[in-house]
Amino acid sequence: MQILLIVFLGLLVLWSLFWAGYSLWTAARMGHKRWFLVLMVVHTLGILDIIYLHFVAKKSLKDVGSVFKTRI
Repeated sequence: MQILLIVFLGLLVLWSLFWAGYSLWTAARMGHKRWFLVLMVVHTLGILDIIYLHFVAKKSLKDVGSVFKTRI
């Protein structure tokens, strides 16, 4: 039971880090300074990040998926 909780929390952390990182990166690249600050301060399980990416930055699910296909 304890290992299941650890795995669940680990997945939750990865989920949260992905959405936070991607939305902050997008806000910075698009010059949305206020959104960048809001996203940094009010980060709750990626919900605000998803709202920003979808409604403000106009990113689709396809755009999000393409992040994994590109190399830096």
